[in-house]
Amino acid sequence: MERILKNERRVEGGCKRYLLRYTLVSNGFPKEEGEGIYYGIIAEQFVWTDEGERWEAQDTAQVKGFSESLEESMAFFEKMVQGEVMPVSLNEIVDDWKSAFYVGSKESA
Repeated sequence: MERILKNERRVEGGCKRYLLRYTLVSNGFPKEEGEGIYYGIIAEQFVWTDEGERWEAQDTAQVKGFSESLEESMAFFEKMVQGEVMPVSLNEIVDDWKSAFYVGSKESA
């Protein structure tokens, strides 16, 4: 697994502070016609603890190999970093986004 992009942002929610860290990764998975490069996303959530005065890992979500397109993967990565997509259930979000991406591509063709 190779890291392509990494970014993070802080979010204030009620009495808690969160750090969301996103990583775009590439994976090699075998395909029928040979090896291919697929891109995936890792989303990590940390919460600030005043007692320890540090970020503690709270949750991690990962989708491996959701796209063969670097351009498509980077567009999705940017939406996550900007907060347009939240990693509530990353697998479902990727499915929804891919559906919207392909519908939008067909309409513009």
